[in-house]
Amino acid sequence: SQMSQVMIGLFDLLFAYLFELRHTQGRETVESAWSVSKLSTQLSWITTGPTLHSAAVFSFTRALTLPLYRNFDLCSRVLCDLRGVVNEGRSSILSTLLGLYHTLRSHEFFYLHNIVFVKEYCAWIQHVSE
Repeated sequence: SQMSQVMIGLFDLLFAYLFELRHTQGRETVESAWSVSKLSTQLSWITTGPTLHSAAVFSFTRALTLPLYRNFDLCSRVLCDLRGVVNEGRSSILSTLLGLYHTLRSHEFFYLHNIVFVKEYCAWIQHVSE
């Protein structure tokens, strides 16, 4: 359904951003926008997996092949971070999306991802019930 595809896309975006946060220990770098855009299948290929499981596999695969530090335990910790963000509710998800928005807005090319994806997710998550 359309709602499940939206949720899978949200998972993909949050995983990529939280991976970058954990990888850089919470400090934004000049490569942060690039890293998030390459780790997210939605931002790099404008697609997501058909199921949440496949989206997780895609996220782990990209996180284990693209960045400088490739570590399965790091990916597992990011997944735990993501679970924590989702369990905290809508406000925590929105806060994370706004952090992603801030990371992408300062880049000369990747700011377009904000217009197409991140702003829409920020607006949508505010209207979803807990």
